[in-house]
Amino acid sequence: MEKLLQVLLDPPVFNWGSRTVTTIARSEPGYVEATGTYDGRGWFGDIWTLRNLPIINGLEDAGKHDLAAELTWSTIKTFNANYCEFIVPSTGSGEGVQRYGWSASQYIQAIIENLFGIDYDFRFKRLRILPHIPDELMQKEIEISNLIIPSKNDLRLDLKIVQMKEGKASITIKLKGELPQECLEICLPTEQVKRVTIKDNTGRKTVPVTQITELKGVTGIRINMTDYAELLFE
Repeated sequence: MEKLLQVLLDPPVFNWGSRTVTTIARSEPGYVEATGTYDGRGWFGDIWTLRNLPIINGLEDAGKHDLAAELTWSTIKTFNANYCEFIVPSTGSGEGVQRYGWSASQYIQAIIENLFGIDYDFRFKRLRILPHIPDELMQKEIEISNLIIPSKNDLRLDLKIVQMKEGKASITIKLKGELPQECLEICLPTEQVKRVTIKDNTGRKTVPVTQITELKGVTGIRINMTDYAELLFE
């Protein structure tokens, strides 16, 4: 993994730190920045959400949460109001189909599932919040409102996050609708075990049910589903 990361993070090779990851290495002889109507060449250099989302998820699974956060934010900015089929790395110009549903849907996916880290799993009966906040958004409040959670009930989520620095954040969760008999997992990427304070809507402190230990590079807690929870990671 470490050898692969060295290649991925080398800007002249895969464009890291500029926009997002190119479909093949810029150092390859066949690298090309295709423009205009799709003719197949766009897979030999241009930027696609289809390639970047799996890399983001792989970085998260590997516990490289800081890198996942930066690539998520870069992908969001690259495709913001530019939902084209593919994008030219050097200019940011959107090419191919100009209103490409796949790019638009994965742009939204990156915001919901990677930036805010919202993951609902019906099979395991849990709603997990594991945000990946890039350096550019540190100490800034981000919020998503009235998000549909696809449980059996008409459940809507309001989520507010302010991350001050690595391992320190305030997360406020509000759920509207009939609460299912499931659990909430609220996590933060950090290599160190942090103290987590949880308050309900009256300001009273509550006690975590379970400390989450199975996620790599993550501190988190598991509690019963509730309509309001305010957490402070310190």
